[in-house]
Amino acid sequence: MPEKITKKTVDALISRAKADKKTCYIFDSELKGFAVLATKTGACNYFFEYRLKGAGGSPKRVTLGRHGVLIEGWRPPRLHLP
Repeated sequence: MPEKITKKTVDALISRAKADKKTCYIFDSELKGFAVLATKTGACNYFFEYRLKGAGGSPKRVTLGRHGVLIEGWRPPRLHLP
């Protein structure tokens, strides 16, 4: 069942995945296709799921990144306006 993805729901998902010793995921209620997946080891990834050719196509997933990983020295790119 979709629900709003927040830090609280992600932390609860990780705890549930560890306790149940299985992979669990939640789809976001506000952004269609956006989801978070937690494995039994506690690793957590964000992904986007979509279908080509409408409902008849098989679902495809694009991993967006890991939860809680910051890249040292990363900064948002600067805008160069004319």
